[in-house]
Amino acid sequence: MVGLKKSHKRALKIFTLILAMSLIAVLYQLGKTEAPNFHSIDIYGNPFSVEEYRGKVILLYFWKVRCIPSMKAVENIRRLSNTYGRMIIVGICLDQNVTIVKNYVKIRNISWRIIVDNGTISELYGITGTPEFILIDKKGYIACRLKGLRDDFDTIMDEKIRKLKP
Repeated sequence: MVGLKKSHKRALKIFTLILAMSLIAVLYQLGKTEAPNFHSIDIYGNPFSVEEYRGKVILLYFWKVRCIPSMKAVENIRRLSNTYGRMIIVGICLDQNVTIVKNYVKIRNISWRIIVDNGTISELYGITGTPEFILIDKKGYIACRLKGLRDDFDTIMDEKIRKLKP
């Protein structure tokens, strides 16, 4: 930088700083997995796709009606829904009987969107059991994946969601 005017030195420093910040942003994204997009219809006939909600935090909750941990997770999800109202919550039920799913949703007073999966969505996300939770950040990357209803579920989800600022 010897021989450069003061204004040129300042411009070079700013350019270097911008370049370094861009590199950090690229490296940060390298370790992330983009959430697969899918198109589906919820149990009330409304269309849904992950891409449609880009710019919002999304929680995908894979579950089954007769799965005890899935049943218990409803209250955890309800708390998240009440705490982080701007977050999009989508329950993806692996049971095929829409009538049974609708009755369960009504009895449990579930207010978030529910999709009945024919196996396509769960395969796309590599779901191996229920419940399973996938948190997607505003840019469409998977920010967190939890298998099963763990004792520390609320703590982990609160920490992850707060970082994403829904």
